[in-house]
Amino acid sequence: MSILRGLTDGEEERRSHTSEPYIPFRRQRPSDRLASGSLRCPTCDVPIVTTSAIPFTARMRCPFCRSIHPVRGFVQIGVHDTGLNAVELRARLPF
Repeated sequence: MSILRGLTDGEEERRSHTSEPYIPFRRQRPSDRLASGSLRCPTCDVPIVTTSAIPFTARMRCPFCRSIHPVRGFVQIGVHDTGLNAVELRARLPF
């Protein structure tokens, strides 16, 4: 008995019989991640830590200076400070 198994007559590989190289098709799931960055107050530049997802169109209050801004004003894309205030901007489509 052999561990390695060869192809038998009924199990041909599904390749075309041409000289072109065989490239298998791999379906990849599209990523919903648009960008990443950090969450900082636009007024006082203090890092903000959250525990849950926040809609991009919501309004948010800075816990330090108490100023209110849209969440998109707090997000600084491409700026990575620490792991605590790291954010990912993701696309969510309603069904």
